[in-house]
Amino acid sequence: MNRAIRMCAGLAALTLYVSTLSTAMADNGQRFVQRAFYGGLVTLMAPAALKRGDVNADYEDMVRLKYAGKVPAEHVLIDHSGAVNIVVRHGPQPMRMSDLPFVLEKFQALLRRERPGTIWHEITMRTVNGHKFVFLDYTTAAVDTKIRNLTLMSSARGRMLAVSFNFTQWRTPRWLPLAKRVLASIRVQE
Repeated sequence: MNRAIRMCAGLAALTLYVSTLSTAMADNGQRFVQRAFYGGLVTLMAPAALKRGDVNADYEDMVRLKYAGKVPAEHVLIDHSGAVNIVVRHGPQPMRMSDLPFVLEKFQALLRRERPGTIWHEITMRTVNGHKFVFLDYTTAAVDTKIRNLTLMSSARGRMLAVSFNFTQWRTPRWLPLAKRVLASIRVQE
């Protein structure tokens, strides 16, 4: 009897370990880790290969060059090349959930005006883990390449929240499924 109980307990522990491992490992062996921003206001599962922009001097310099002080380095996850990153912004701009349709319309118009070559893949409203967002998926031209951007925008604690995952276009086959998985994992604690 005791042996059967120990075997069941061992099997349960193994099952728990394997299910945890399968949650953390997926998409061509890419390991995902939970990241928290703004004191836990926003959490998401991100590829472990993306490091915080303030982890070491090389990454911090890349973030400073790329975002020119617009985003604190600790709110940027970036790969070693600087070509793949996640940016989380909880800005000072006031925003209510009722503003989302207006934001959708205005952001699209802004990009059309400022970047006329923008290629739109998807523009919609969506709910992620119980929180409503504007979802934008588009490609823009940079100086020497094209950038694929997937962005969720919403209101959190009465202010604008934006989470963007972007990467160079030639990385799309590998990173697009990962970006969608990351954005689907977002949780906002009000």
